[in-house]
Amino acid sequence: MSKDPKDESGESKKPAKKAAKKKATKKKAANKADPAFDLPPVPEEAKPVELEPVADDAGEDAAATQFTIIGGDGEEYGPRGVTDVRRWIETGRADGRTLVRTQPDGAWLPLAQVPELAALLAETDYSPPVPGKVKAIGAMTLAGGIVALLWTLLLAWISVASFGIACCFTIPAGIYSIVAGILVTLRGVKLLGQKSADSLPHTRTAAVLLICGILTANFIGLVLGIVTLMLLRDESVIAYTETARTP
Repeated sequence: MSKDPKDESGESKKPAKKAAKKKATKKKAANKADPAFDLPPVPEEAKPVELEPVADDAGEDAAATQFTIIGGDGEEYGPRGVTDVRRWIETGRADGRTLVRTQPDGAWLPLAQVPELAALLAETDYSPPVPGKVKAIGAMTLAGGIVALLWTLLLAWISVASFGIACCFTIPAGIYSIVAGILVTLRGVKLLGQKSADSLPHTRTAAVLLICGILTANFIGLVLGIVTLMLLRDESVIAYTETARTP
């Protein structure tokens, strides 16, 4: 007896349907195990698109001049931009005497001699601290002027108490002593003021006046004048004079 073709085709398709259904079930189970399976589809506006190039601000900052300084501890800091240098000046970590350079193999220069950074000093209104040797110069100059004035009184007493040769010596010596004493005293007051750097270049003259006081037998003025000239040649005093003077 022959089988119905319909039944035969049904029998032959049944195993294939079962295999396909079993495969779909396994795929569905695998998709459920994937966390991304439950996510909604990605909207069009969130899909990656090609962006147009924009200006790179960081590139501009990197292209700006970078500065390296030597701090008070002798260590190098940088390279940094102008913003950081301004902050160092405002916090007292850098001043006009701070050594700075813009290239790894460049020469070290005082910060006040770099035009761009010198402008920062003016903007921040930062005054560098007065070195101790500058204060010593001011104190000795003032003391030398006062000694010269007191020496004038001594010479005047000698001229009154004596006559003849002594009187001829004390009169011109007294005139020089009182003139030098007034000039040197005024210079000492200015050196101890707020603008001591502006008075330092003229202090050499005051020191010479004190040294010339030896002509009036003023040995104290002689010593003070010599020590003042020696301190004026000190590197810290010279650097302070160059960086702290009012333009």
